[in-house]
Amino acid sequence: MALALAGRSSYASAGAGPDRPVRAALDAHGRGRERDLFLTTAALFAITVFVPLFLQTTTGATPTLAGLLLVPMMLGITVSTNLAGRAISRSGRYRRYPIAGLALMSIALGGLALIASNPSRVATGGMLAVFGLGFGMVGQVLITAVQNSAPRRELGIAMATTSFFRGLGGAIGAAVLGRSSPPPRAARSPAAACTRSPAPPAPI
Repeated sequence: MALALAGRSSYASAGAGPDRPVRAALDAHGRGRERDLFLTTAALFAITVFVPLFLQTTTGATPTLAGLLLVPMMLGITVSTNLAGRAISRSGRYRRYPIAGLALMSIALGGLALIASNPSRVATGGMLAVFGLGFGMVGQVLITAVQNSAPRRELGIAMATTSFFRGLGGAIGAAVLGRSSPPPRAARSPAAACTRSPAPPAPI
């Protein structure tokens, strides 16, 4: 009880509202960075969830093969994140990498939209690799930018806010694309295709 009262009195003497640190973190450490993380994570979740489903319904790929076609994107993310991190550690500059990454992501999304009418597994894998290269230069680099710009005492608030917008972007991206996508066509099994309804009895 004594510790609680002491903590309450010290907080009251500080004179800061409970929402001030979050508002200060958003204002000082990049509303634009949170927006970019929101949009990029929304695109990542939408692609991860719906591209395999799209490949299954259009190219006849098995669920295993459709999932393996995401490997180029994962490799692209890994390669670009490592290369961008090494370059940033040498030069200390990171502004150019999110710009280049967003450009690559836009190119990849535009390419996926162009090949949607005539999908190809090879072309889709190539576009996913380009998307991964772009995302790797955006996601972790923006997190590094937030960490470098936030004061030490507000670092936890800045990172929590960043994680919140990333999670929110993933949830909204998957939900919006799922709502706008047409329902998959029900596949007919061979047994159902061979089974015919019995003919009605002839009238007497």
